This record gives sequence, structure tokens and C-alpha cells, in this order.
Amino acid sequence: MFTDTQHSPSKGKAKDVPNSRWEAGWWEFYPLVERLQRSVVWTKSSTLITSHPVQPRLISRLFSSSKEYAIVTPEPVASSPSAYDPPKIITVSPDDIWLFAYFPGLECDGVGCLWKRGYQVDSWAIKESWSFPRGAGVIEASWVGSEREWIMTADDSITRLPSRGPLTPVSDPTLMIVTQEQRLQVYYLRDYGTNLKVLSCSLVRPDSANENQSAVPGETIPGTARVCVGAAIGQCYNGPDPNDDIEDPDFPLFDARNGMPRPPSPEWESSGEEAAIELCEVKLSFDGTIFSLKSKPLPSIHYSTRSVIQLTFICPPALKPQASNPSLQSPKKDGKSQENTSTESNVMYLVAGYLDFGKYTEPPQSEMVLHTLTHQMSPSVANPGQMTWLSKPTSRSFTPGVMSFFTPIITKTVPIKAIIYAGVLDTSGYIANTKPKPKSTPIGKVIVLKLPELSDDTEWESSAILSSVELAGSELPLSVTTSPNGTLLGSMSAVVPTQTSFHALPKRHSNPTLDPASHLPLKSLYTLPLVSALLARKSTADISFLLSNPSVKADLLAETLYGALSLFETSVPGGLTNSWMSEVIGTAVEIYRYLFFTETYRSRALRSSNSKDRQHFMELHQTALEACTVAACLAAFEDCQENDAYDLEAVWQLVSLSNWIVGLLERLLRECLTLDGSIEPSESNNDDGPNVPDVSSSDSHETALHTPILLHLAHPYLLSNLRNVLSHINAFRAFLGTLTARGETAQLASDVLFDLVDSSGVGLPELAAILSESLPALNSISTEDTRRALASCHPVPALIAPLRTLISKISSSSAINKPHLFIKASDLVDELSKLSKLSISGQNTKEKDIDVITKGLLLRHGSGITCLRCGGRSEVTSEVNAAGRISRRWRAWEKTWLARCICGGLWVTGMD
Repeated sequence: MFTDTQHSPSKGKAKDVPNSRWEAGWWEFYPLVERLQRSVVWTKSSTLITSHPVQPRLISRLFSSSKEYAIVTPEPVASSPSAYDPPKIITVSPDDIWLFAYFPGLECDGVGCLWKRGYQVDSWAIKESWSFPRGAGVIEASWVGSEREWIMTADDSITRLPSRGPLTPVSDPTLMIVTQEQRLQVYYLRDYGTNLKVLSCSLVRPDSANENQSAVPGETIPGTARVCVGAAIGQCYNGPDPNDDIEDPDFPLFDARNGMPRPPSPEWESSGEEAAIELCEVKLSFDGTIFSLKSKPLPSIHYSTRSVIQLTFICPPALKPQASNPSLQSPKKDGKSQENTSTESNVMYLVAGYLDFGKYTEPPQSEMVLHTLTHQMSPSVANPGQMTWLSKPTSRSFTPGVMSFFTPIITKTVPIKAIIYAGVLDTSGYIANTKPKPKSTPIGKVIVLKLPELSDDTEWESSAILSSVELAGSELPLSVTTSPNGTLLGSMSAVVPTQTSFHALPKRHSNPTLDPASHLPLKSLYTLPLVSALLARKSTADISFLLSNPSVKADLLAETLYGALSLFETSVPGGLTNSWMSEVIGTAVEIYRYLFFTETYRSRALRSSNSKDRQHFMELHQTALEACTVAACLAAFEDCQENDAYDLEAVWQLVSLSNWIVGLLERLLRECLTLDGSIEPSESNNDDGPNVPDVSSSDSHETALHTPILLHLAHPYLLSNLRNVLSHINAFRAFLGTLTARGETAQLASDVLFDLVDSSGVGLPELAAILSESLPALNSISTEDTRRALASCHPVPALIAPLRTLISKISSSSAINKPHLFIKASDLVDELSKLSKLSISGQNTKEKDIDVITKGLLLRHGSGITCLRCGGRSEVTSEVNAAGRISRRWRAWEKTWLARCICGGLWVTGMD
């Protein structure tokens, strides 16, 4: 709703242009009470899965693109779509392999469906579907266990938090479901099993179940039908150290429910929501043979006549006390605990959000109540010596704003603690009538709350929630989710199926690792989230999206990648291995590709033809991708080698890799020859003496030495990989030349490889020797400089001197045949080959037809898989690679890329 603020202009002055005022009515918030907002999840593979606004189907979108894909609908729903509502419950397992959704029936039973994901993020296949009777539908679902978050401890080491929830070593997946009839159902698939099994127990009375029992039907109280309308499931941390001995194998689950009694009388005025939250403690156990389930109801929590909009459990991590703090001691296994034992492991929080609409004449009042649940000795005289859970409430009001959502997170740096992101929406605001007209306006903010007092955490700054000016106050972001790495907030439109808005989540005012006690000052707040994402094998798309924002300075991007390399070296067990270095390089591939797209769209918006920045970002992206490719080619040659011989069944595949490596070397050597004339001043042919280098030209020559492709010659890790793969090509060529009794395939491959090398203009043995001689000089450079070069994807000043020396050696050596290097037969035949340009996808038009993994031609256009990070396509999963005799060694190498690309990106099917 919009109105205009009125101003009385003064005499003799120009009339002020009034600002537009927007207001949100109480009805805009009422979907929170009826739980009508769309269910949405953001998976660790950076896929947004949500329900359609009106149709019973799932919508999936790949972040940060606009690409969508369909998830197959279960047969009962697909055959009668008008009989079902859109799915209300959507949840993805912590490992991103399993997906569950519940489709409520209108006048029929509801349907629950379980999908399993393949190697590609968009390949979901139905594992099983089953029905839920009317009145016993799903209101909450949660997976047993959770992802173990990576944190930085006080001694600057990075480690994982303990696991949460019951231990289920012989089942995957294990799904817990709370139904309207107030029962907990556990669905699980035994290892090597084919069908789901289920355990069920009541949540309103003490109950138990095990695998050998038959299912017990739900219970109803005579004279009433109590329907549970909302629930939450909490899972405690298992202990400070997963390797510690544990006496009790049972770990408690907690269930909180608020229900609605509905008498059989048709007078609906007499029914309503009960002003109580019922608690139940549940234990899921495995004794080595069978699973068992036990429930124990706890005292209820009562509240006034407000509407509950959200219930969430928060479980603080049970960390080992620091050795530097002797006052914190862990309890011993024999039961003898030392004094001042930390009670954090005995505490969990239940957070409830409430709305009060009063007389429905104005926006509602919102309140958050946090119940601190403490496991202590019972103070009751009737139950002396028994452990019980005691509740202590803390509340906070958000008037005049309205709290619409909240989500808990665990901080990644000391002090490790649980905090709450709370979204508070404004009920009215102004839109400035400026020129140009703003496209968005703030309609609220996300604040950070401390536990258990629920006060603002002063270490964090709030972040704005934005809305388009046309929809301000009329379409509020009620369906929200957070990104896998806790950096972005995604909100779904209630009307438009695919419309999604993204907002930055709060950041700390200052990095906690800048504390004097820390030995690792990190200049970028994104460094630790990036390292945590790589360690957890999560998508880094949300972090790359933020770093590629035009408002982010280039030095922050380089500092983030440099900090990640440093953290891996100093804080991660095992240090900065080659695999982790490749992961960081893969992130650079993603970030610089995002920057290329960002600059492309920005140039279009400004109608600018300046492509200098776009070209630079593409060169950085290409250099990082080439570094990943060289490492993958080296692994392929090593896997297909046995002593001094190579697998002849993989001869054509190795020739394809050799062809790509030789092409990279040709581009490198052409760059070296171009720069060599500017490095060594030439003698003059006249009588005026030697030429004096021009100062301005020397500056441009120095800048040219920072060309991204030269990083292959300037960085010790990249140069070592290039030298090693070059040695393999030399050995492979020599091996084929020594074969006497060769088959037709080996003979043809040998001829192709010899022609390829001879016509390339590159002397492979001579070049390999020069690269080997240059490695010691590069290895003597400080690791800080080499990390900064790798983070920026181009040579830094500290690498220029050895790089200049190496270029001079290469240019003056016999490793270069200039006529063959600069003049190709294909260029003489086909002049069109000189007109290849960068397309909008950021790839050379020729390279778009090349398999990003095998470097062979793509045989099936439009099929195969595409990398979400680098945009490369491949057919490593296609049956076309299985035709004929395929080397088992080569196939084993190919299988290492079934789940991820050589750059570390995830695969999606059928994208161009």
C-alpha cells in the first residue's frame, strides 16, 4: 500500500517532491500463523528447492544462475494433481544425497516421497513413496545426525565439532518424522537393504518400539481429535570428543509440539490452538543388532493466547575445555567430576516465535521466547536423586517491527557459541523520490541475538532486507532460507514460482582473529567460511557470489584466497597439500568467472564497449582452470603408467591430453617470445650506439610480465606440474617409438603423436630441461609471495626476476622452432580460425566442443554434463565412453571426476 507524504512548500521556494510511503497491513503477516509460506531449502550443492505456489510439485533452481530443473513427482500425485496441495515439508539430508517431501491430500491421504541424488546435482530419482492417513500428516521432518561444522579453536587450529544425534552406523538414510497424531516415526534404510523400515512411538505417553515389533496405530482421546499443528526436533551433541568412550549409547532427541483440539461438534468457534507446547524426550538406540525407540513426555510449556509461528531447538556444542583454563574440566568416565565442570553440554534451548494480532486492526506484535532447558537433579521431593529437564524462559519483544523468521548458527571462531539470526520486518517506510528512481528499498533487517538473554550481539552488525519498490509492503519475504555457508539469505516470492531475492547476512564488526592472542590475523571475513566450505565439500557459490560483487575491492578477493592458502598450511591437519591447493585454485576459477559475467552485464547496462576488464577476468579464470587441468593430466599419465611403459589401451586418450598440453606450451612460448625483445635491449644498427630503453615502454613491459598465463612459469607448484607432465609426454613418445610389434591402433596413435610434437614448434626434451633448471630458483622464493601469486592468478613482483631469467633462457634456446610456432597449416587453409572470439559463456568457440576432462571431442552435442563452476562440458558419465575396449586404468581415472569436475565444481546434466 502506498501513500504520499504531504509537505507545505514555503513561499518563494520550489515545491518539494513528496516521498512515497508504504505500509504493510496485518493480513500480510497472517500467512505465518496459518503456515502458508512456501517451504524452501538451500542445499550444500547450492541448489534452491522449493514448492510451487499452487501446484503439487517441486521447483529447483541452481544458484547463482537462473537455470531450473524438474524433480520427478511421485505417481499418486502426478496422476491426480488436483487432489493434493503443494508440498509443505521439504528437507534434504546433511550429505545432500537424500530428499524428502510431503504432499498433503485435500480429500485423500497425503503422500511422502524419498528421492536419492545421483552424481549430478539435478538427477533425483524416487527411492520410495508412501501414504499418510488423513489426520496423520507430516508436520516436521529431520534427519538423524547432522553435518559436523568446522571451527577455529583458541590455538588457531581448525577442527570439527562433535557429531549430533543418535549413532546409526548401519542405516543410511535415517529420517525422523512428527505426525499430526503426535507420533514420532523413524524411517531408515539398512545397509545393503532395499526397502525402508519404520519405527513409531507415541509422544504423549511413555512408549517404546523396536525393529521386531509391528507398527502400532495412532491413538485418539475419546471425545476429541487433537491435531498437532507444529513441531520441532532437536538433537544434542554427543560429547566433546567423538573418540572418547561413551558409557550410555543412547543420545536424547527432543520434540516440541503445539496442538489444536478439535471436538466433533461442527461449531468451529469452540476449537482453537492450545496455549501449550508439549515436550518429549526420545532415545533412538542401536545395540549392534536392532534399533529401538523410547519416548518420555516432559512437562508442558504454557503461554498466553498468542499464535506460535516457529519452533526451533538450539543445541550449544559440548566442547573440550581448553588446557589454558584449568577451571574448566571434563567429567571423568568413572563419574567423578572435578569442580567447576562446564554445564554447557547439559543445556539446550527451545526458541518460540509468537504473533499477537489483537483486534486485527493493526500489524501484529511479535515476541521471541527462549526456554533454557537444563538437565539437573530434580528439585521435587517426590523424585529425589532423579535427573530431569528444567525450563527457564527469557523473552524479547520486537515492536514496532515484526519478527518473521529466525535461524540459529554456530560461530566458527572463539568463543564458539550459538547465536540467532532474527529477521525483523518494518510495518511502514518511505521511498525517496529521487532520480534515478531507486529499484529497491529497505523493508527490514536481520539482527544477531545473544543467548540466552536475547539481546543484540554488539560484535555483529545488522544487514538490510530489501524489496523492490513496487512490492514494498504488499509482498513480504516470509519464505526464507540461508545459504550453505551462512553468508546469504534467500527469500521466495509467494506468488511468482521462480522469483527469488538474495540478501547479505550480518557480518562481524571486526574479525575475531585480529585479537592479539591469535597468531593468524585474517584480513578477510570470508577466509574462514571459504576454508570451512572446502573442508566440508560444500559449494562455494554463495561466497564467490559475494566476492564478485562490483562493490568488493580486488584486494579483498586476493586476500581471501591468500588467507585460505595460509589457513590450510598452518591450521588444517596435514597442511597445504596439493589437493587442497587445487581446491583453492578451483575457487579462483569460480570467482573470476563470476567477475567476467558481472563485468559483461555491467557493460551492457552502461552500454559500454570497453572489454579490457572482461578480458582480464577471463584470462585470470582461464589461467586458474589451466592449472587445474595440468594437474589432472599429470594424474592421468601417472595412473596409466607402469614402470617405463604406458597402457596401450589408453593410447588415444593420452594422445588427446598430450595435444592439449602442447597447445598450452605453444601459447606460453609465443608469449615468451613476445616479451623477450623487451627484456634484453638490442644493439643499434646505426652509429649512435646501443638503444636506450624508453622509460614509459619499460613500465608497460614490466606490466606485461604480470600476464596471467605466465603464472605457469613463475609459480613453483604450477611449474613443477607442467615440467612433470611434459616429462611424461616425452617418455610416452619414447615408449611408443620403442614398440616393435604394434597393433594398428598403437601405430596410428604413435604417428599422430609424432606429427603433433614435430609440427608444434616446441622442443619437448629441451624445454623440460630448462624448466627443471629453473625450479630451484622459484623454490627459494618465500611462501608468502608464492601464495599471493596463486591467489591473484598472475605473477607478483617477487617472482618477476626469476621469471625474466626463465623467459630469456627459453627464448634463446633450441626449444623453440619459430616458423612452426607462429605459422600453422590450419591457419593457411582456414582463415576463419583466426576469428575465434570469446563468447558470452567465457569459452573459446573451439573449446566448447572439447571435453573438459578428457580433452577429446564431444561426440554427442547437447548431452553429457556441465560443470557449474567453470562451465566446461564432459561425457565422462556417458555410455559413449564405454564402447570398445577401454583401459581399466583410464576408466579408474575418469571415475575420479564422476562427482566433481577437475576444477572442483559440481555437475549438472544437459546444460549448454
